[in-house]
Amino acid sequence: MLGPSIVTSVGFGLCLGPVVSVATGGVAPHESGTASGLLNSSRQIGASLGLAALGTAAHERTGPAVTPEALNDGYALGLTLGAALLAAAVLIALTVLRRTAPPSPVRDGDEHDAPLART
Repeated sequence: MLGPSIVTSVGFGLCLGPVVSVATGGVAPHESGTASGLLNSSRQIGASLGLAALGTAAHERTGPAVTPEALNDGYALGLTLGAALLAAAVLIALTVLRRTAPPSPVRDGDEHDAPLART
């Protein structure tokens, strides 16, 4: 269980930052609180539903006899399904999300192109 847990925790840690950045990137400043709240709510609800579905699949595999072998089979199924869903999410993200170049830095003499700061 340690190997899949480490892979999952590292994967989630690496993907959460970019997901938040993409989800809140094109939002107007006065709507950023709403967008952030919507993002956090959808992440929590999605995680709850996903955990419930994987737990149900693991329980079905375990069956009524609670032996170490049956529990191992149930956990293995749950973790395998989770890994397959994450792999599918990676494939979808690579094919659906558009690639954009980072914004070019402002050079000396180009200050008139930079957005004005509010005072």
